[in-house]
Amino acid sequence: MKPLAERLNDRLEQERRRSWNGGEPSGLSASRTHTPASDPEVEELVALAKCWQANPHLQADPDFALQLERHLLVHHATLRRKYSQGRWFFPRLWHAHPALGLALGFCLLLLLLGTGMLVAAAKVSNPDHPLYAVKRWEQGVQVSLARSPESRGSAEHAGESCRSGTR
Repeated sequence: MKPLAERLNDRLEQERRRSWNGGEPSGLSASRTHTPASDPEVEELVALAKCWQANPHLQADPDFALQLERHLLVHHATLRRKYSQGRWFFPRLWHAHPALGLALGFCLLLLLLGTGMLVAAAKVSNPDHPLYAVKRWEQGVQVSLARSPESRGSAEHAGESCRSGTR
């Protein structure tokens, strides 16, 4: 379904064409019934627009309308320039969904910490070191993920040599 502004513009365009073609006069029609396709909210706004058009003392001064239009166009151009320059994807995502940005930052932090711990554990060869358990876990994962028997055997051999302290 179209937004209200588009439906209103379409309906006002129909009324304008009807009045140019000599159809119904621009005044309110008291006997008008609503068809199933008509929108009561749009019809109310069209009736209000017809009232304003029929009463010239309610219409805005053309100079004021032109000045207001210029002001709005300049303001819109300024906002568009302000938000389009120097922005890249992540800050826009951060402002749109702060929770998503926090979750992404937390995942990145965990990834960096985990990678750093695995790198530090890979250098450890002392069985008394606290990270040695991480190294044994890493080797166990490598053995379980090995697909061929040759790579599985070489991973087990590397794990055994690490446990015995000869590398």
